[in-house]
Amino acid sequence: MTAEIKALESNNTWTLVPLLVGKQCISCRCFLGSLKYFLGLGIAKSSKGIVPTPRKYALSLLEDTGFLGCKPSSLPMDPNLKLSMLNGELLLDPLMYRRLLGSLMYLTISRPDITFDVNKLSQYMQNPRKPHLYVMHHLLQYIKGTLGQGLHFPTSNSFNLSAYADADWGGWLDTRRSTFGSCVFLGDALISWK
Repeated sequence: MTAEIKALESNNTWTLVPLLVGKQCISCRCFLGSLKYFLGLGIAKSSKGIVPTPRKYALSLLEDTGFLGCKPSSLPMDPNLKLSMLNGELLLDPLMYRRLLGSLMYLTISRPDITFDVNKLSQYMQNPRKPHLYVMHHLLQYIKGTLGQGLHFPTSNSFNLSAYADADWGGWLDTRRSTFGSCVFLGDALISWK
């Protein structure tokens, strides 16, 4: 506790003052242990850094959808695939598609590798069709094959800020809208992505 107080004093977060005459000091010590899970993410700590991993959440998602025993895939989506609003038969239960897409959106908190694909699938949430569901199933197979992946925040890091961006001009077949993606690194740690 002494080291923590000294650290707070050294960066001017707190200023300690003497206790006023006639007043009593109230203290509360509570140690909950090291962090294991936060918002559905497993937190793995080592001397090299912290890795928030959605393994438990992804496993429960795969179990709920019946994809726990599926064949894993090495790619989240076929890079040459062009989806459309009009191709394919409409889904009988679009609510199931939307619910699964919401679960995948939550998974993008710690899995930037699926962000583009989830964004692409969310463009068809109004009237999902069977080809969109097949792409979602393929994405679940990719998640099955990459359960151990997550972000890594190293303990020793530089303060170099790097940003990268890419765009696909007019790549959406239905409206000819563009698709844009970006990522920002602080040293070696990915801190923002879209």
